[in-house]
Amino acid sequence: MKRSLFTVVAALLLATPAVVCSAATVYCNPIPNNQSPTCPAVTASGTVLNVPNLPLTYNATFEEIPSGSPATVSVTIVGCSKGGTCSATLNTNTSTSAAVVSVNSTTVVYSYYLLTIAWTGGTNVSFQINPTLSTAPN
Repeated sequence: MKRSLFTVVAALLLATPAVVCSAATVYCNPIPNNQSPTCPAVTASGTVLNVPNLPLTYNATFEEIPSGSPATVSVTIVGCSKGGTCSATLNTNTSTSAAVVSVNSTTVVYSYYLLTIAWTGGTNVSFQINPTLSTAPN
């Protein structure tokens, strides 16, 4: 059976889990029709979560849900442009409980957000990040 390069690459992509695309970066999947992206669970402390922004989105809200009872937590958010230049820290959350944090801007529209998720302690700790992106100015 003769296979095209496209068929082989497509098969590899489908067989590869969508969680880790590089050593410490996890990418959220954009959804068509300008809906907020979906993100896989983060299972390694120190992971950077890349959340694509929607066109003309001014406000981003992130639901941060830890499981496994971590002793300490730090979730830091920065906004970045297409060229890779990132802002200073926009928000840092240190709550070990579920929290909703917001990043609002009426002057800067970011191409994507980077969330650095780190923790200590706990058993089988993981983090679920649920972004909600809004085009309504603050």
